[in-house]
Amino acid sequence: MRSIIDIQNTKGTIVIVDDTPDNLRLLTRLLNEQGYKTRPILNGKRALSAIKKAPPDLILLDIVMPEMSGYEVCKKLKTDENAQDIPIIFLSALNEAVDKVKALSIGGVDYITKPFQAEEVLARVKTHLTLHKIKYQLQEQNTQLQQEVQQREKAEKVLYQSRALLASVLNSSQDGIMAFQSLRSEKGDIVDFQWLVANPVAMKTLEQMPDDLTGKPLLKHVSGIRETGLFDACVSVVETGETLDKDWYYNHEKIKGWFHIVAVKLGDGIAVTFRDITERKIMELTLARQAHMDGLTELANRHCLDEYLEREWQRCTRERQTLAVIFCDIDHFKYYNDAYGHQMGDECLIQVAKAFGRAVNRPGDLVARFGGEEFVIILSNTDNDGALQVAESIQNEIEMLQIPHKSSEVNAYVTLSLGVASTMPVTDNNSETLLAAADKALYAAKQNGRNRIEIEK
Repeated sequence: MRSIIDIQNTKGTIVIVDDTPDNLRLLTRLLNEQGYKTRPILNGKRALSAIKKAPPDLILLDIVMPEMSGYEVCKKLKTDENAQDIPIIFLSALNEAVDKVKALSIGGVDYITKPFQAEEVLARVKTHLTLHKIKYQLQEQNTQLQQEVQQREKAEKVLYQSRALLASVLNSSQDGIMAFQSLRSEKGDIVDFQWLVANPVAMKTLEQMPDDLTGKPLLKHVSGIRETGLFDACVSVVETGETLDKDWYYNHEKIKGWFHIVAVKLGDGIAVTFRDITERKIMELTLARQAHMDGLTELANRHCLDEYLEREWQRCTRERQTLAVIFCDIDHFKYYNDAYGHQMGDECLIQVAKAFGRAVNRPGDLVARFGGEEFVIILSNTDNDGALQVAESIQNEIEMLQIPHKSSEVNAYVTLSLGVASTMPVTDNNSETLLAAADKALYAAKQNGRNRIEIEK
């Protein structure tokens, strides 16, 4: 596997596997023009051999190939320790949902349908190379953090042996280090902690001077300890002897951010070390957010939709609330692409996605790109009447866009067909039935002339 330094010094190396020479030439030229290094390969067996010798940063993989399919290539790569983490984007003319699900379930990170659009290929390649880079940066940071924790644990053992060494470690450490003695009530319950020591990093974080804290009660001098639950967690360390080792979000008055906190029992008290990990945590949260986002429209992607729909189904089952789904399709979008080109088609999808955002604005609702020109809206605590209002609002927003569509058979401008369905979820059924009902209503809208809303009763 290439090192993180190699990844940082180049836009990335991409292996393209396709048994069609014209596709190889087109993709190679497209990616080379953007500064990527490419290695075109005509079949799966050669690809496995080439990847084993020199692992790339990303793989574009056709599915239907002679001798060895893209599925087989992917499965073999996922068993190779040196190649299993390389992101694989499938390229295929197979357009059924079952093909996409299979590709993602065996380890693919994305799926692009042929004939592909250059802008979509470049956007998804860029996204997954960025995610791949961030992943390795996080792994390296986590490894470094683990090493530092191990070093700190060794240092804590030495602290018992020498007060001079203790002072040296406290003053030179880049982490905040504090020690406390328990203060107990007459019944023996811990009611507070008394400061024993705090190093310069801790003092700076707390905006205190050493003389202001030594021998003083913790709760009186540091606000938010009890409100954030950290005080109870420290009491548990003393009473159970179990180490506290976790990331903690602290947001109270002057102290705001993510901290990695390690607290260990020390006699009838505790020793606490902490590090500000706000930047790392923001990076992790950004990575998680990108993994659930459609690269073109910046709406939720299919993976996010499936997870959210299942969660809402379970919640509404427990709370006996209705759940609604709107299935949308841009009318005659293929004709639009043929007439205006794929770049204008992408711009149309982006404008439609923004219109959804204006029409669907409750915090608990979700708009997702289902695939191609299809979109799905999940509406919590909503029946058919409420969903119909939202669908009509969406139609109004699309109508106000006035996007010309000279090839449409129903209107001079871009229009939508929408299918609406709602239900009160029960344990005997599943979320797929609601999605299927909305899809059925969408089909009826198309059959009845398009540019309309149909409700599945």
